[in-house]
Amino acid sequence: MELECDLDLTSKNTIIFEIVMLADKKLNSEKPVKMHWIRYEEDSRIAELSFIQRKILGLKCISIDETKSSFLLINNKISKLKIIVKKSSAGNYRAYLSINNQLTELERVFIKASNNPLGMPISFEYIEVSGISTESGKTNTERINL
Repeated sequence: MELECDLDLTSKNTIIFEIVMLADKKLNSEKPVKMHWIRYEEDSRIAELSFIQRKILGLKCISIDETKSSFLLINNKISKLKIIVKKSSAGNYRAYLSINNQLTELERVFIKASNNPLGMPISFEYIEVSGISTESGKTNTERINL
């Protein structure tokens, strides 16, 4: 499972949140999610986030079941963004979020940020989340003002 997170940092680069699986096809309970850049402005190369970027954009992963197969992901700076990673009915790991009071399989996150002169986000204005409602099967989008 990959989840795109586009930041309004005046670039076309995207952060990818990727589920980390073990060889036995189980979720890595020690580090269930890894993050990296896709730098579209640099021949689409993959790059690691810097220490500061991980502090600002990183996730805290909290196990929510005894088997450590489902996790709650909370952004370090945006507490309103609470994502659950668990197996779908098809048996694949997916990210879920309540969007417009409906459980939604998350597909995309856009974060509108204000940047300092070095291009680092210093404050977040809003988050726009979208995905497919598990109830209706339709696209569901919500803007969360911060």
